[in-house]
Amino acid sequence: MCPTPCTERSRRAAESERSLSDYLLAEIERMADLPTREEMLARLHARSRVKLKVPAAEVIRKERDSR
Repeated sequence: MCPTPCTERSRRAAESERSLSDYLLAEIERMADLPTREEMLARLHARSRVKLKVPAAEVIRKERDSR
């Protein structure tokens, strides 16, 4: 049986030895510190392109075939 989101959050709060309110506040603060989608896209676009020696599709195909 899959736990409900509420009981899952309560379990995580208890595991971290915090009240549910403190746990949720910490999660909100953690999420607020993450870059926004727009900030991430700007960072990615600011980076220089990388020239791979082997095409990525070839590397992925080889890895999949080895399984």
